[in-house]
Amino acid sequence: MRAFVAIEVPALARADAVSSAPEHLTLAFLGELADEAVPRARDALRTAAAATRAFPLALEGVGAFPGGVRPRIVYQPVVEGADEVRRLAARLREALDERGIRFDPKPFVPHVTVLRVRGPRDEQRARELLDDPTRLPRRSTVVREVLLRSSELRPGGAVHATVDRCALGPDPSD
Repeated sequence: MRAFVAIEVPALARADAVSSAPEHLTLAFLGELADEAVPRARDALRTAAAATRAFPLALEGVGAFPGGVRPRIVYQPVVEGADEVRRLAARLREALDERGIRFDPKPFVPHVTVLRVRGPRDEQRARELLDDPTRLPRRSTVVREVLLRSSELRPGGAVHATVDRCALGPDPSD
């Protein structure tokens, strides 16, 4: 199965939002994960989660990869909880590596993708978002779990399913 580890974040709630489905912040993209490797991936997820307490997370503003001139991906950056999510991603990647689970080695940048630019219409929407970041409202949540998810590529886009979930430690404010 094609897999990744993520944190779920609230969907954009405005009528002109790019997406209305729950969204996610990817901690590690695993690519094709063999059935026999799933238990090791689950173990890595539990190890990273056990070492992490629940934390607040907020997304605000707009960014683009590789940059604003010719964006391929438009994203909303993490503005609160970025250090915590970086530590969680580092723990997860270390635990995956220790168990021989491969993952995309690109440097981790805490963000949520809101638009993939695939044509002229997407380019126009990307320009609108980059020119007026207020089109994407601030989103906040408390991260309490991490998810192992599958991703099935279909003509209309990827379809994700939760394979496993693992709770983080308790929220310090509880």
